[in-house]
Amino acid sequence: MRTNFLLSALFAALMIVGCQSKHNSLTGVIGDATVNTVTVVTTDGDKVTFGTMDADRSDCHGLLIGSPVTIEYEGDIENGIGTAVAVAVATSREYNLLIGDWTYRNGDFEQGFSLRIGGEAEQIGTATLLYSAWQLDGDTLSLAGRSSGNGQEFDFIETWTIADLDENTLKLEGENGSSLTLTRKR
Repeated sequence: MRTNFLLSALFAALMIVGCQSKHNSLTGVIGDATVNTVTVVTTDGDKVTFGTMDADRSDCHGLLIGSPVTIEYEGDIENGIGTAVAVAVATSREYNLLIGDWTYRNGDFEQGFSLRIGGEAEQIGTATLLYSAWQLDGDTLSLAGRSSGNGQEFDFIETWTIADLDENTLKLEGENGSSLTLTRKR
């Protein structure tokens, strides 16, 4: 009797697992978004558009252009379109918090950078570090631009680890042990 019960339970469990729908997953950055769709640009540069009307957005912190995104979906993708429908949309809380103007005091001067939607950046309070772009990869913030100080000009990329981030404060740690604390400029 006990063996029959165990076999029945095992069979029922296998049937439940076999009947559960398996979702595919795609990661990238948001290339475009509307009320009911999101277009994901993959690391290969492919663009895939998903319907999102009934998607779980409990881990979605906004649909800002350039934000890292993970889509769980059902259906097929062919040439960026098809029957693929998003089941869940997850975006980066940090990306959305980073959008804005961040400054720190450097002696008598206020310096920093402005991070904009879509990966654009601009310097604040300096004429020699000309920021042009930014990117978020996990907890790594990369700032790209051109340095024009000391009679030399060259392109640069600063790489920082985000140590802490909230609505008003951004704490960064550099590869060489340096740190920088910025506040949101209102």
